[in-house]
Amino acid sequence: MVVADHISGDHRLINYGVRMCSDGGSVWLCHVEDETVFRRFVAAIERIPEIATEPGAALLEAQLLKEAEDFIASCIATLEETGPDVTLNSHVGMGHHVREYRRLIDEHEIDLLVANTKDDDQMAMHGMAYSLSIELVDLPLLLL
Repeated sequence: MVVADHISGDHRLINYGVRMCSDGGSVWLCHVEDETVFRRFVAAIERIPEIATEPGAALLEAQLLKEAEDFIASCIATLEETGPDVTLNSHVGMGHHVREYRRLIDEHEIDLLVANTKDDDQMAMHGMAYSLSIELVDLPLLLL
């Protein structure tokens, strides 16, 4: 399972995930939009009288999820053309990163989790990677 909180444009992470999968295996490309951060954005929208809160929040959520869905779909299309012998799956949703990834790992019997350890502009480990490495001690992790 390849996970990222900003999966769009992360070809490197996806390539590693696909290469780590044995022939005939299954790869999940996953993106979970942080619900707490999203609620903070919606609270900001509520304070802007020129923006109707309900439609603004719905449009924002749809756009955030669509960007990840479109990127993953394009990756799957490219990977299917190049022919790695793996089944490619996707999951895009909103929620708490660790809880949602734990649910997906258990549901799909994942054997390896692939994640970034930091963003280009960070010196220390990315917060999501740290949380995953602490919470998922029963699962092998490839942290890049």
